[in-house]
Amino acid sequence: MVSRVKTPETRDQALHRLAAQARERGIQIHVYDLGNAVEYYATSITRKGTLHRVTMLSCDCAGFQRHQRCGHFARLLAEVGELPELTPDPAPPTQPDTGETTDVELQCEACAGSQFDAILNHAGKWIDVSCPICNGRGTVDVELHVIDVAHFDHVGLNTIRGRQCGRCHGRGYDQISTGGRISDWVAQTCRSCQGAGLVPIPARSCDLVVAA
Repeated sequence: MVSRVKTPETRDQALHRLAAQARERGIQIHVYDLGNAVEYYATSITRKGTLHRVTMLSCDCAGFQRHQRCGHFARLLAEVGELPELTPDPAPPTQPDTGETTDVELQCEACAGSQFDAILNHAGKWIDVSCPICNGRGTVDVELHVIDVAHFDHVGLNTIRGRQCGRCHGRGYDQISTGGRISDWVAQTCRSCQGAGLVPIPARSCDLVVAA
């Protein structure tokens, strides 16, 4: 089996990735002008109507507490123009396509492979729930062509960041209708993700809402 080693993602690269994801998912930054100070709050994507207190140094969400970075924090940095500058990576040497494949692990970008997400319940306490992006899979093993491996977003040796398959929404299968009733269907392996529920993310080559 042939494998490749790619330099792990830096913190600056992670912040740029998270900022782009936050924008795509519709996370908004609310600005509260208190006169002698300004406070920022970011909308939650896992719990509608919830706001996370975010500053230029931190965020009160569970993701930041665990990883010291999150989409809310990165989104704020992007909105105020404080994302760190990135040094472009040198282009990888071109390799001939030999048709060889290798086993790699896809890691869910949302839960970082933990299988869980944290939400704030009605009692104001953080609780763990099954990750809605990967349906609690966390990580899955897949087989990719060796020539393609270097073009995806790595997080470690033979581990590639994955996002929810847009075709099957993370289930790993399509529902094929067999009749006129809603319950008349059979499961068929998703052709887009080949049953993994996740698809690899390609390597990486500002709306402020002012509260009244």
